[in-house]
Amino acid sequence: MLRLTNIEITYDPFIVVIRGLSLQVPRGQIVALLGSNGAGKSTTLKSISGVIAAERGRVTRGTIEFEGERIDNLSADKVAKLGILHVMEGRRIFRELTVLENLKVGLSDDDISTAFDFFPRLKELKDLRAGYLSGGEQQMLAIARALLGRPKVMLLDEPSLGLAPSIINELFKTIRRINEEGNITILLAEQNAIKALEIADYAYVLENGRIMLDGQSQDIMRNRDVQEFLMGLGESGRKSFREVKAYKRRKRWLS
Repeated sequence: MLRLTNIEITYDPFIVVIRGLSLQVPRGQIVALLGSNGAGKSTTLKSISGVIAAERGRVTRGTIEFEGERIDNLSADKVAKLGILHVMEGRRIFRELTVLENLKVGLSDDDISTAFDFFPRLKELKDLRAGYLSGGEQQMLAIARALLGRPKVMLLDEPSLGLAPSIINELFKTIRRINEEGNITILLAEQNAIKALEIADYAYVLENGRIMLDGQSQDIMRNRDVQEFLMGLGESGRKSFREVKAYKRRKRWLS
């Protein structure tokens, strides 16, 4: 359904941040794009959605195809019209508007009812200004707004960022429901490898703009290097941040 083939992404004038990246997102699946901060996850999603052009970036090599048609360097509005909607990091909502007003822009009441089915908490808060919502509620609202665009593919960028564990659990269950019940394909960029792998069908591990490892989610979850360096787990339990930093020096999957 969505295929990136050997893409290179460059920011003006000649800063290359992604090199030779290839991945596939089959119809109906959740595919996780894992990696630490700065690995290139957000840049990859922006290259698909066309948002990267606003940051003076572009795909300079390779191709991005959606349903057999090339979309690399297509404008963001044209990509959205094709059915690819991007929920960016940072919960981009209208803070001065109420929850309901955020959802009502150009949409029917039937669509809003569907959003409330997935996020009943938003229905309870529909008359509250979005700026007063908690971080988790704002993330729900951002995803709900994208959902109402009736996407074929949703690009979710770090949905768990800054959220409490209990909220993350609820949010990721809902993402899986959206995938299964809404028949929406999802590409999920996420630092929380454990939660992403719990709901994803397939995963890619990205570092310094390159794919280092890919496979079925359960296989990736059992990989010792992924456990140690992305999940923070070692033989003696969860590692400290200082210990996990050794990842930058070792990277056994590169050998």
